[in-house]
Amino acid sequence: MLSASPYAPCRWNLIPNVREKRAIFESFCKNIGAEQKKLAAEKGRAAIEGFKALMEEAAALERRLRLEEMAGVCKGCCISAGMRQGCTVGLLMLKC
Repeated sequence: MLSASPYAPCRWNLIPNVREKRAIFESFCKNIGAEQKKLAAEKGRAAIEGFKALMEEAAALERRLRLEEMAGVCKGCCISAGMRQGCTVGLLMLKC
């Protein structure tokens, strides 16, 4: 039997042979690797979802600001002129 190393934990010294120690260590490494992959995948999914939410918020804000800008510019001139096509403000069409 191997002599106890002062640096090895006591429970590790209770395992009788090297073959069993190696099997336990390999199992431990596989479990740790699987957990790390799982955490990395979850972190990636969370980052993607956060980015999507940020983009949706930015798009909604941009739509709201453009509508507010158009509401300030368009005073119903197309209706009084009888143009039922809508006002062109920038590149957007606002149906009055």
